Formats: sequence, structure tokens, C-alpha cells
Amino acid sequence: MIAAMIGIGTFLFCLIYSLANKEYKYSVYTILSMALCFAIMGIELVPGLIGGMASMDSEAAIANMAGWSEKASISLNPFLRIKGEMDLYYFGASILFTAFLGFLLCSKEINAGFIAAALIFFGTTKAFVPIVKLLPLKQAFWMERFTPIAYCLLFISLMMWKKSKKIFIYFLVILIAMDCIPSLKFFEFDKDKIVTAQQGVINNEQRYLLKEGRAITENRFALMDLSTYGAFPSYIMSENYDDAVKYVFGWAHWGSSTLPNIVMINTAFEKGYYEYMFDRLLELGSDTVLIKKNLLKEKDFKKLNDSAAKLNYSLVLENENGYLYKLGYHGTFGTISSYNNIAIGSTSDYISFIYPDFKKGKSININDYSYEELKNYKRIYLSGFTYSNRNEAEKMIDKLGRSGVMIYIDMNGVPVNRTTGIRSFLGIDAFDITFSRHYPEITYKGRNIIPKRFEGENAEWNTVYLGNLKNVYSYADFNGKKLDCIGTGENQNIYFIGFNLLYHDIETFDDSIRYIIDDIFECDGSILPKRELVRLDVDYKKDEIIINSYYDNVNTNIAFQDNFRSLKNIKTDNNLIIVDKGTTKLRIVYSYFKTGLIVTVIGIILEIVVLILFIKDNTNDECEEKF
Repeated sequence: MIAAMIGIGTFLFCLIYSLANKEYKYSVYTILSMALCFAIMGIELVPGLIGGMASMDSEAAIANMAGWSEKASISLNPFLRIKGEMDLYYFGASILFTAFLGFLLCSKEINAGFIAAALIFFGTTKAFVPIVKLLPLKQAFWMERFTPIAYCLLFISLMMWKKSKKIFIYFLVILIAMDCIPSLKFFEFDKDKIVTAQQGVINNEQRYLLKEGRAITENRFALMDLSTYGAFPSYIMSENYDDAVKYVFGWAHWGSSTLPNIVMINTAFEKGYYEYMFDRLLELGSDTVLIKKNLLKEKDFKKLNDSAAKLNYSLVLENENGYLYKLGYHGTFGTISSYNNIAIGSTSDYISFIYPDFKKGKSININDYSYEELKNYKRIYLSGFTYSNRNEAEKMIDKLGRSGVMIYIDMNGVPVNRTTGIRSFLGIDAFDITFSRHYPEITYKGRNIIPKRFEGENAEWNTVYLGNLKNVYSYADFNGKKLDCIGTGENQNIYFIGFNLLYHDIETFDDSIRYIIDDIFECDGSILPKRELVRLDVDYKKDEIIINSYYDNVNTNIAFQDNFRSLKNIKTDNNLIIVDKGTTKLRIVYSYFKTGLIVTVIGIILEIVVLILFIKDNTNDECEEKF
């Protein structure tokens, strides 16, 4: 990940330099040499890319990445540091000031570093996050981590600025040094309270109930702290290898195959959907759950406790920092699960916050499912879906509706019909519209509803209204025009939904919108998936995992990895391994070894070729004279 970030930073610098100076030769050599260095590491890099960054769920990565950005009013405010707020991200007002001065005053030959540093700063702001969705390799754009790279690029240009007066350079360096002072923590330290790293870990164990949580964990430990405790909980849980406790999250969990699961659980915790949180933690095998207290609203404790009790978790310990819950089951276990409903599409799984009995589909492409596979579900929710064959997808969905399955289609983000150029599905069209600050008054089955206002970043609500509905159940009058937002077409069992109503409900807990959603879905939010806890024995060896199951179709709560091999057919569900009755042996192999070796050999050969070409072409280097 860091290597990719350095590569992106270098590419940005070289691109700006080349465009400004109309000289591309040395930039091309630099980028080629760097790329081929990565290729030389192919034997290690290829498995890491295919099984890591390249396979990372992009939507989950973007959701996680939003936490690695900050408002400019905070990241450029040194007074927050002076007040002692050290946990807030600070880019450096002096750095941006220097970048702008360099851009305005220096020659185009050396301003690439100044421009790159400024662009990276803009990338660290909250406003940049939506733009990331449009970029290739978006998983690497965790912009706060680019900050040291921005500093390096800026100082490269600063050192190359030889035509500037020394007194001016001294002024900028002193300004930057002064800007660093509030970030120094020397003044906060009381030498009498300084402890060793080991003693610090011991203190944290006791202070945050981690020691107690580790002691009672039998299957898997989960810490709901939104990563605010940093890396030390992962160290504490695995401090002694022979006595290590399996841990749901782990530090750097964004590289895990269960990242989508983890992001959804964290989001549910933040928004207060605790039944979903405990249910999905149970699916991941958590028999012990530690909740960081100050992340929980005081009024939410009863809701949290009731949700825990519903899933058979009980509060066993509490202190000023957290609540520790333990599952009423002893020993290691797997789960046998069944759902009544399914959600298909990149944005469909959010419905599970409201109705946890919706299962996340295996693919966002409707054509990846068969009629036989879907006909046993009571309800199907489609949101952010795709298809490879529209006619086949429409035929199957229509057939499912006519067979009695209730289908609900969120028309936001429906693919564009290539024939008409309009976003449509099953003959129903979706037209873009933006509401500012609030919805217009909505009429639903003759009842007038005034929803809550849009707040913060959602103040401008980009959504769709519907066309060609045969039966309209809800509409709104907007600027003298009737906008349909809920209804059906020819098939009475297929509902089309506009206005992004469900997402608004999830964000705001709007009772008026929940009334509409509950009525059309005819679904009870208190119903959870059926999960039977069953005995499961797992033996972890050096290069092998041996699983003994006493039942069929058992979720092992072990994350699937592409380097697992087994004589049995390995099944997966929601990124977790499913096994049948008997013994399943998972061998851990070196994935993509041959592919990686080929990439390494090719990288070495091409790097030698580039080096020879560079030496031959580098006989008249005039770079130094220009500066």
C-alpha cells in the first residue's frame, strides 16, 4: 500500500513537471524504473495485489477511507494543536503557504513539488472523497497517508529553488519549524509518569477491559472502538502465541477479505443499529464483545443492552471506559443460518440495518443468479445492481414476481438502457432531480407526510423520480409538477422506489419515512436471521487448518483466503468458509507463485534494458544548468 502511494506521488510529480516543461524523457525513465522495481518484486507483490489491494471491496474501502480525510478548517488550523487536540489531523498551514508561494514565485522548471503538495492537501479534504470513486486503484487513495509524500515533494522543489535569496528560504524553513512546535508533545509529558512500552500495554489492558475480555473469550473477541484504540488491542490479543485469542477485527483490517463485513458492522455501531451489529458479530464468531463507552450515546445504553440480550449476549463487566458482553454459549462454535430475504447490489445491504433478515447477495450482477436460487426468498431488494444481459435479467425478475416473490427496486443508480439512453428497468424510467434541504411534502396512499430535513453533506439531495408507473402509491408536488416516487408496473409484486427514501430513513431515523417503508415492505424489523450455534472444532497448524464439523452447511467464521486448498469443495458465504459434516483440511499454499516468478524475471530483464537505454541517452544532461 505504501509503495503504491509513493508510486502515485512520484507519478503526480513527474506528470506536473513534464506538462509544465514539455520534457518527458526523464519522467518516463523515472516512472518506468519505479514500475519495473515493483515488477521485480512480483514473486511477493502479485499474491499481495490479487488477494489484497486489487480484490479489496472498493465501496467498503471508500467508506473506510472517509475516516482518513478531514475538513480543511481543521487540517489547516494550528490553534487546535495549541489547545492540545493532538488526535486531529493537521496538514500544516505553513506547508500550504510555502506551496502557494513557490508556485507563484519560482520558475516552471522546479514548481512541480509545490503544485503536487498543494494537490495532495486538497486530496486530504472531505470534499475529495466523492472524486475518489471515479479514480482507478481507488483503494490506494487514503489521502492522509500521502502527507509525508507531500512534504518530501515540497522540500525537493524547495532545495532546487537555487535562484531564490537565501534569507527567503531561511524564512520559510523557520516558519515551517515554528508550525511544528504545537505538534510536539514534550510539554505534555510528566517525567514521573513516563512508563515503558510493556508497562503501557499492561495499563491499557486493565484500563480498557481488554485483559478481562481476553480471559473470557472462547471463540473470538470483538472490540467496537472504531479503531480509536490504535494497534495495541491486536498486540494484546496475540501477545503470547500459544495463548493467543482469535480476534474479529485486527489492526489494518482494511486488508482483510471480511472488510465489507467489518465496515457494515462499524457503520451499524455508529448509527445505532445494534441488533444488526450483534447479529453480524455472531456470524463472525464473536462470543465476547467489548464496547467503547464514550462512542455510545448515553440514551442508547438500554437499546444496546436489549439488542445484546436478544442475541443471547449479557453484560458481564463495566467500567468508565467500556461495556463487556459475553455470549451465553461455551466453547468454540460455528453457525447454521437461514434468511427469508435477500439484498442484491452494491448499495443494497444497507436495508439490513432496518431489516436484519435480509441476506447480502453473492454478486451485484443479477445474471449471476438463477431463478431456482432466488425463488425461495420472500423478498428481494435490488439497489446498485448491474446486469450483463438486460432482457434475461428483466425476464427472471418478472417471473419471480409472478411466482409470488415480493421485489423492491431502488431506482437510484439503475443502469442506463443503451437503446433509449434513459435509466430504466422493466419499463419504468428514472429521472434525475435534486432537492435542497428537504423533500417536498410527500403523499402516500392519501396521507400527507413531511419528512425530516437533509443535514450536513446531504443538504443537496441528488435522487430520482419515476415515470411510466401503472399504479402510483406515493408522489410529491414539486414546483407545480407531480413527481411519482413509489409504485408498480404491470406486475403488482414488483415495487419501484425513488427519492432514495430508504437511505434517508437509515440516516435520519425518520418515523414518517419508516411508516412508508414498513408499509410497502410488509416486513418486521425485529425479526433476525435464524442462527443455530453448533459445535465446531478447529485445529490451527503451521500450514494447515483442520476443521471438524458435526453438521452440514456450517459457517466456520473463518475468513476465506485465496491461498486455501482442500480436497473438498470449499463453499463461501458472505466472505466466510462454509463446511459440511466431517473433517475438512485447508492447506495454506503460496498463491500465484509461478505468475509472480514470471513477473519478477520479466521485471529484471526490462529493468536492465531501461538502464542501458538510460545510460546511452544520458550523455547530455542539462538539468543542473536550468536550476
